[in-house]
Amino acid sequence: MGQFENLKIICLLIFPLVIISCKPQINIQQEKEVMKQADINFSNYSVENGINKAFTKFMHSEVVLLADSSMPFVGYDKVSALFKGDDSGIQLSWKPLSAIITIQTPCL
Repeated sequence: MGQFENLKIICLLIFPLVIISCKPQINIQQEKEVMKQADINFSNYSVENGINKAFTKFMHSEVVLLADSSMPFVGYDKVSALFKGDDSGIQLSWKPLSAIITIQTPCL
C-alpha cells in the first residue's frame, strides 16, 4: 500500500469523526423561546420603567451603537449616556411573533 493510500484511509477515518464532533449540541426550539422571552421581558420592563431604563438595564457591557453621521459609540457608559432625560411621554412595547436562530460551526 502506497503513501497515498494510507493518507486516503486516514482521511476516511478522521472525516466522520470531525463531522460528528462538530455537530452543534443546541436545542434550536428552546433557544428561540429563550430569545422571544428576552424580548417580552424587555418590552414589559420598558412599559413599567420607561424606555431609557429598559435600554440601560438590558444593554450588554460591551455594547456598540452605530449612529448615522457619527463614529460608533462603544461601551456601556458611552451608550447609556444617550438614554438620559425624560421619556415619560413615550411608551415602547411589543410582542415578538417569531425568532430565527442561526448556527455557525467552527469546523465547517
